Amino acid sequence: MYLPYVDSAYYFEVFNGDALNEEDADKYLKKSSRDIDVLTYNRIVKKGFENLTEFQKEIVREVCCEHASFLYENEAMLKTYLNSYSIN
Repeated sequence: MYLPYVDSAYYFEVFNGDALNEEDADKYLKKSSRDIDVLTYNRIVKKGFENLTEFQKEIVREVCCEHASFLYENEAMLKTYLNSYSIN
């Protein structure tokens, strides 16, 4: 089972996020973590999140929270653009 880099407790208590609501937080944090894995070519997965330095973990967690907020706030726009994209 895939574990995201951040859980909803971290998002609301440590990051002090206010964009996500309680029921959707886990969904968007998981999506955000998956996007981070794609963008880093799974290097974090390969090394193991627990093997990162505390500074690296903090950065990944912060980016995960920021990206989850972005995904939630811009969901309608992202779906619109992705649904109408075509090549030639």
